[in-house]
Amino acid sequence: MRILIVNNGNEFDQRLSQILKVNGYASDTALDVENGIEMALTKIYDVIIIEETTSVNLQGEPSMLEVIRANKLDTPILILVANNAPKERADALDAGADDCLSRPFSEEEFAARIRALTRRKNKELVDSVIVIKGLTLDLLRREIRNGNTVYRLSNKEALILELLMRNYGNVVTKETIYFKVWGLNSETSIANVDLFIHYLRKKLGSHLIKTIRNTGYLLQPV
Repeated sequence: MRILIVNNGNEFDQRLSQILKVNGYASDTALDVENGIEMALTKIYDVIIIEETTSVNLQGEPSMLEVIRANKLDTPILILVANNAPKERADALDAGADDCLSRPFSEEEFAARIRALTRRKNKELVDSVIVIKGLTLDLLRREIRNGNTVYRLSNKEALILELLMRNYGNVVTKETIYFKVWGLNSETSIANVDLFIHYLRKKLGSHLIKTIRNTGYLLQPV
């Protein structure tokens, strides 16, 4: 799972990233509201964590939280607020936050809040088996059935195919695939997307995944 942290890049942000890593989560960081909004709306995240001091724009403009919800993005959002700040907590919840956590907090409580939010999201997801015409993807077993043939998938192959199948009929950009599967801070090349698409085509047939030039990929089962 991948989590977006919207913070000002201080040591506190590094602490959050480390706690998430220890608990098995990958994370990306946005250093300001504008960057955070862009990342939240163009990438795919399982949870968004927003530092309260970076969540509000100046001059009466909508907050980051309000912009995200106005764009119909239902990703779970955790707001971090100062201790003894009931008004900020109430405002955040009214604006669409799923949870608030007051600083200072323990690593155990922070990790528990994240687990609760991811469980909540998982309950809202469709079943772990995705069926698109002749293709059946089992996410738990990491298997894809094409007709009567079953292929085992690597973790990255399964993640890429899940993106394509959940967006069936729509083009998924190469950047979206890269950020979801490898992460914003990955040191690997975005060319890995092409490589893993090649692996999938070898298993499923080159006709199933269409390249949209200079854009991305489109799943088109026959």
